[in-house]
Amino acid sequence: LLGTPAYMAPEQAAGRVRSLDRRTDVYGLGATLPALLAGRPPFGGGAVMDGLRQGLDAEPPPRRSRDRDIPQDLEAGGRR
Repeated sequence: LLGTPAYMAPEQAAGRVRSLDRRTDVYGLGATLPALLAGRPPFGGGAVMDGLRQGLDAEPPPRRSRDRDIPQDLEAGGRR
């Protein structure tokens, strides 16, 4: 694996190298928004492999569940 696990697109975390393209970069950039707003990435906080599994199998928690000061308009973005 090459990259920061908390910001990896699912195809990158799964090791599907041939699937990587500019969309992978867009995913990583989009994953920075929760980090900027709530002070932490959408997944992670535990072991590296746990964060990778969450990125593959789970939806990120609602942004406002982490910080009620996040505007509701920003809650709608970022879903897969």
